[in-house]
Amino acid sequence: MKIYKHIWFLAFVALTTILLSSCSDDDNGGGQPVIESVRVTDPALADSTFTQAVPGKMIVIQGRNLGGCRELYINDQKVAFNPNMNTSHSIITTIPTEEDGNFKLTAFHPELASEIRVVTPGGVATFAFKVLAPKPAIDRIAGDYPRKAGDRLSVFGQNFLDIERAYFTDVNPQKPSTALDPEPQSGAVEIDVTDYDLSQRRYLDEKTKKYVTDSEMKLTLPDLPFSNGFFVIVTPQGRSVVDFAALPLPPVMSALSSDMPIPGTRVTITGANFIAVEGVKFGNAIAIPAEDIEVAESERELSFIMPAKPAQTTTISVVTAGGTTNEFRFYPYETLLLDFDNLGKDCNWGANVPYPVATPDAEPYISDGKFAKFDVTLSSWNYDGPELRWDSKSGSTYELPGFDVIPADTPLSKVYLKYEVYNKYVFTKEMRYTLRDGAGKDHAWINYDANKKHIIPEYQDQFGNQKYGEWYTAVLALNNFPDMENLTYGDLVELGIKRILLKLYNRTGSVETVFTCIDNLRISTLETYNPE
Repeated sequence: MKIYKHIWFLAFVALTTILLSSCSDDDNGGGQPVIESVRVTDPALADSTFTQAVPGKMIVIQGRNLGGCRELYINDQKVAFNPNMNTSHSIITTIPTEEDGNFKLTAFHPELASEIRVVTPGGVATFAFKVLAPKPAIDRIAGDYPRKAGDRLSVFGQNFLDIERAYFTDVNPQKPSTALDPEPQSGAVEIDVTDYDLSQRRYLDEKTKKYVTDSEMKLTLPDLPFSNGFFVIVTPQGRSVVDFAALPLPPVMSALSSDMPIPGTRVTITGANFIAVEGVKFGNAIAIPAEDIEVAESERELSFIMPAKPAQTTTISVVTAGGTTNEFRFYPYETLLLDFDNLGKDCNWGANVPYPVATPDAEPYISDGKFAKFDVTLSSWNYDGPELRWDSKSGSTYELPGFDVIPADTPLSKVYLKYEVYNKYVFTKEMRYTLRDGAGKDHAWINYDANKKHIIPEYQDQFGNQKYGEWYTAVLALNNFPDMENLTYGDLVELGIKRILLKLYNRTGSVETVFTCIDNLRISTLETYNPE
């Protein structure tokens, strides 16, 4: 009997040892690790696993015997993880980015393995996993017209990486067939492109601090059963589509650098399909011939030097081999409030700036008649800098544009004080903008916050940029002014504008050299066009 008890005791000890050993292996990573899946950290999405992700994404690596992880690799590169969140069944980590961790993508380094690798006391586990390059973006197709099978074309854009497919089609794969039917159109003709060469230029954008990959695909045009269609590039991250045509597409004008440029300055028009440009029209006549126009290689931008200004409000458009663009208003005199020549009345205040006419031997070299010139070394703690202070010529309120120009229900967030500006130096102090309404109330806005920093770029153009050493159009949305935040243009017309005051301030202990010229103050909208 004692022998049986002893045997049962030994069996119990052996079983307990096995169970404890198994438990110890599971908790401490003693067993062979296995990676089963990858998911996001949200528990509600625990069943949604994937085998590819973008840099910067936090992921959960799931499996067995993952505890006690010693090293974690993605794309053959050691990455950090939180050991306090490491369990036998999961590891949490964030995929590094190129910018913050010098992380290498297999799209640029094919010698690296597209996998996750985990090293524990129990061994090594691997899992096929793709860290995606950025989504492709096609800018344009370049080549001679008319286009026919066998022609060599160049496709320009960004991130032509890990290409899975490139093809021409007669149906836009990104556009549903109807508003009621969200499914992509079916029955498309698709012609694959296999004969192509790729070149890439990769660099760190100093402004965005993001890596950019400029791409060019040189392809041989296959025989297409259609003359108008689309070209598509597909990668693991997504697809990009661009219009294709055997003949030049109709041009489109989307933005104009200035609707009232100073004669002698460069005017820039942005848009698309500026192919074989024939001229720029003011009204119904060509005002700028093709030989006086510079067209960007992208065929999305052109520029010219502004000749003498038109005598009355007109329109501007671009004529190409593909047709004529949409029109924008040009020199809309009905929006002009103050030009220092004929419109407005100088209040002749003590700190008044001069109003000269430019001469070729001194900045700004050219002008549209008289302009306001802020040319001063702004002393420290200066609360009474130079200013322009002008009332309407009639002594009443300025004549604002009619509702046929700016609809009454337009919010003031889309109505701007626009003016031509020439700025020589970086300006870090204060310009105080004041509009006095018809009742005599001043609405003053200072582009300065509590930290003595500009709220928006001073003298910014419609794209948020500042320029130096040239005339350009600056814009300031009227909803910035106190008590105008929620008004419409109709409300502004009812209030009226009686006085315009721009004054320099310096509430700091450092001096600042200022050279800023201003002309043609007006109330207007930003005219843009975005075709569907």
